[in-house]
Amino acid sequence: MKNEWTLTEIARLLHQPQHRLIYLCEKGVIVPDFADAEGRGTSRRFSARNIFEFSTALVLSEFHFPTSMSVNFVYTLRSFESKVKTTGINHFSLPDSLASSDSLDIIAIITNGSVLYLSLGFPGKPKTVFGGVDIGGSSVNSGLSIIDLESQIEANNSGKSGDSAIASNVARFEINLTKIAQHLKLER
Repeated sequence: MKNEWTLTEIARLLHQPQHRLIYLCEKGVIVPDFADAEGRGTSRRFSARNIFEFSTALVLSEFHFPTSMSVNFVYTLRSFESKVKTTGINHFSLPDSLASSDSLDIIAIITNGSVLYLSLGFPGKPKTVFGGVDIGGSSVNSGLSIIDLESQIEANNSGKSGDSAIASNVARFEINLTKIAQHLKLER
């Protein structure tokens, strides 16, 4: 079972030139889970989650989102994954938990140019919206907060759905994270 990929393998898998992927690493958008390059003759080693992060960052770049937003977007996804694990769903991992056709549907919604929400639910069921994280800062440490699922769940259960905050915006950009995970053809 393969759990580690090189930059060359990922470039081939995603049909992208290596220099685009190297750029994302050098700008801090993608932090290799296994090994980072440490000089001449060394290579980066990536996880399935890193491949998923490359895919989402490439989608953002196609729509001309700044690199700093991609850094914060990926950081927020990692924080979300960690937070879900602390709520008792220990087996949740990106992208593996989204790979099957009946998995949780997660859609990232960016409003006001930089405010990120995550819409979660199973296909055909009502969705719950979490977030309101401003990913427009210039760096990961610019006050970006981890999504607080517990307080968001309480707010949604008390009738203050995040949907109303999203619906009041003039424009929004959506990325179906589940579809990205399902389109990745990873050797396992």
